[in-house]
Amino acid sequence: MLLFSATIPWKIQDFAQQSLIHPVLVNVSQAGAANLNILQVVRYVKQEAKMVYLLECLQQTAPPVIIFSKNKNEADDIQEYLLLKGVEAVTIHKSKSVFLSVGLSYSY
Repeated sequence: MLLFSATIPWKIQDFAQQSLIHPVLVNVSQAGAANLNILQVVRYVKQEAKMVYLLECLQQTAPPVIIFSKNKNEADDIQEYLLLKGVEAVTIHKSKSVFLSVGLSYSY
């Protein structure tokens, strides 16, 4: 059995340890470390100001951009807002992983 994930939650790691015989964990990078080519910034923004702030950030950032959201409905709301503001955005839903792509083209 092979279990692959870019991030493995602790519950899944525990399950694998208990369920598999001699499990092997392969790390390709330090756990919890960000790629040096990715800039991570945290800003606290009031709920009612988030969409406007997001648009301001996108106007200062060259594409491609990936925006992660909590759920499908939130991703759809963000996409609709961006499209109304003239920003090309694609919503991608895959099971529990939800993100928006701004400035990227996907064909499935």
